[in-house]
Amino acid sequence: MTNERVQGYLKDPEYENRMLAFCDVLGWRSQIGRAGSDPKKIGTLRRQILLVKRVIGNVKGVADLRFSSFSDNIVLSGPVSDFTLAAFKVLLSDYQLVSAVHGFLTRGAVTVGDICHDNEVVFGPALNRAYEL
Repeated sequence: MTNERVQGYLKDPEYENRMLAFCDVLGWRSQIGRAGSDPKKIGTLRRQILLVKRVIGNVKGVADLRFSSFSDNIVLSGPVSDFTLAAFKVLLSDYQLVSAVHGFLTRGAVTVGDICHDNEVVFGPALNRAYEL
C-alpha cells in the first residue's frame, strides 16, 4: 500500500453538514431476474445506475456535488445551499422521468444533516434518515 492510501485509510473524518438525496429503483430484484444473462438487458440495468453519475458531471465543477452508488441505491450530496437544492431538483426530476420512460420507477428522499461522503464511502445520520423516508 502506498503511503497516501495508508493515510487515507487511517484518517478520522468528522461528519459534514450536507444536503443529501437518496434514490433507489422499485422492483430492482425483479429487473435483474428478467435480465438473466442477456448482455443488452444487463447493459440497460447498468445505464440506469449511470444516468445520475453522468449527468452530475455537468454541474460537479460548479458545486461540491458527490455521487455514490451500490446496486440500485444512488446517493448524491452537496453543500447546503439554494444552488444544491436547485441542482437536485433538476437532476432528480430528469432521472425520474428518463427512468420511467425506460420502465424503471424510482423513489427517494432529500435530507439535510451529518454525513461522511467521499470517493470511497458514504454513511451517516442524514443517509439513514433519507433511507427511512
